[in-house]
Amino acid sequence: MKPDARAALAAGAAAALVALALNPGAVDNVDSRLVLRTAESLIDHGSFALRDVAGTPLGSVEYGAFDPSGAFQMKFGPGNAILAVPFVAAGRALLGPLAGADAGEAGFALATPFWFGAAAALLRSLTSRLCGARAAWWAVAAHCFAGYGLVYGRSSYLETPLTACVLLAWLAAWRCREGGGWRPALALGAACGAALWIKTASALFLVGVPIVLSASGGRGVRASARALVAFAPLAALYLWSNDVRFGDPFETGYAGSLRFDRPAAEGSFDLLFSERGLLFHAPLALAGTAALAFRGAGPAGFRAAL
Repeated sequence: MKPDARAALAAGAAAALVALALNPGAVDNVDSRLVLRTAESLIDHGSFALRDVAGTPLGSVEYGAFDPSGAFQMKFGPGNAILAVPFVAAGRALLGPLAGADAGEAGFALATPFWFGAAAALLRSLTSRLCGARAAWWAVAAHCFAGYGLVYGRSSYLETPLTACVLLAWLAAWRCREGGGWRPALALGAACGAALWIKTASALFLVGVPIVLSASGGRGVRASARALVAFAPLAALYLWSNDVRFGDPFETGYAGSLRFDRPAAEGSFDLLFSERGLLFHAPLALAGTAALAFRGAGPAGFRAAL
């Protein structure tokens, strides 16, 4: 194993152990409970539909919408439930004799330390390429402990696997720029597709990826075309799942929530450029994208661009 891979694995293992030590071993919020219930429905009935939540807090329009058949569908991306399925199934299989009916929930709770560790490992691998090994460790520490990362990392929110998918997309884009061939391009497409399945708005975190690829000229064009091989079917399936769940390919279940009643274009601009947006609170996201796009590879070029 290469030194960079060993360091990334060490960062991921350390982060996962911290999150595991703080993990409650159960689902502690409504959002994640809906994801858990949907994963259980997938295992038990092969369906995203929840037919027994009407009239309960879980069945509120704040958290989803009723599909054409009258069943409740959570607004959170279906990818969250799909990613939860192996953890719920493992919990039932391994913890069933001890936890009984709560075994699936215990297994699902343990997914968060895994994704928290995966995000730390990916961040270590990405930042070591850009800033050097020492700065990469500081970046991992800042991500895990200087923001909301650990708050989400000790619970079961969708932001933790989403972070891992977004970081995988950026790392794969950089590897495409380095000339990695088909493997990183397919990883890029799959990561972007997975992020979309977790939350549609995650596309806003990936807007800089085409800029990074475009700076590579023909190599970036080839990588983009290869990435579409993985991304296109995932995007098509996502639109199909929306149509099945809500009767419209472009309906995601958020429309019933009073917090999601703005036009998409206006909301996207606000999330990126307003005083509440990504670039206001994380200006290095803009500077970093520019550095990746217009300067040479390696720590010296990245620092010079910043």
